Amino acid sequence: MESSLCDYFWSSLCITIVTLYFLLNFIVDQWISTKVRKNILVTGCDSGFGLQTALELSESNCHVFASCLTQDGVDRLQNDSKFQGMAFIMDVTKEDDVQKAKEIIEQNGDLDGIVNNAGIAFPALFEWQSIEFMKKTFEVNFWGTVRVAKVMLPLLKKSRGRIVNLTSMT
Repeated sequence: MESSLCDYFWSSLCITIVTLYFLLNFIVDQWISTKVRKNILVTGCDSGFGLQTALELSESNCHVFASCLTQDGVDRLQNDSKFQGMAFIMDVTKEDDVQKAKEIIEQNGDLDGIVNNAGIAFPALFEWQSIEFMKKTFEVNFWGTVRVAKVMLPLLKKSRGRIVNLTSMT
């Protein structure tokens, strides 16, 4: 009798703990997902996927921190009526640029997510590509992604944010 009562107690306690764990996770996830406006950093917004991602996120009521390599990219976004956010120049291969972007984001709110999109490609045969271009491609496509994620990680941890990496031919 005592053994079955003890088993009942421990199994009830385990079920209660597991239930509380999932309930708390659900409540926290709901709180995060109902946050009125998400702040998202999108890299490589000069054209292509980055530009379209920034515009789509803006239309979905996100505040977008859009990094561009050129002033033309910044101007294109700022002149688009669909864009809601802040566009600035950031070269993902330069630590100083990424640190400045972090400061801009910190001054303007939390960071809920990153879309690492910046990348370059030269779609040609291997033998046509120089070693220097291959190094540059790897620096942008791989190390640029790592650099942005590493610098922004403290901001993402605060908000329990997410990272989406769009990769290319690195």
